[in-house]
Amino acid sequence: MDLIRICNQASDKETGGILVGRYSKDLKTAVVSQLTGPPADSQGFLSSFRRGVAGLQSLLDQYWSGSSSTYYLGEWHYHPSHNASPSTVDIAQMKAIANDSNYFCPEPILLIVAKSDSGGFAYSANVFFRSGGYLSLQQKETVL
Repeated sequence: MDLIRICNQASDKETGGILVGRYSKDLKTAVVSQLTGPPADSQGFLSSFRRGVAGLQSLLDQYWSGSSSTYYLGEWHYHPSHNASPSTVDIAQMKAIANDSNYFCPEPILLIVAKSDSGGFAYSANVFFRSGGYLSLQQKETVL
């Protein structure tokens, strides 16, 4: 999936999907190898996004049973509002995922992409902990 293409297609509405990959052997590094576009039952609005679930379980089953044994690592979404920081809703949703055993992901990643004032894109990467906290790894801007 081409992340920037998906964001451009969404125009002024939020969109998103999931991150798929694996952890390094020492469990200190997450390697994101795939991202999905929005499932067909997703809903994007000017300032919110409701990620659907259509087809995700079968897709994750395929990734898990494949030769690379990759799995769900977290979420990504696009903020057309020029702010790549997680909103209070984003934070609450990621904390809920961290504490939901059905996700099998106690430290989910949230990647946020936003349009920048310079015409490029800004992004942030954040890791959420089951304990309730989160860590913003980086926030950068790039012109594409």
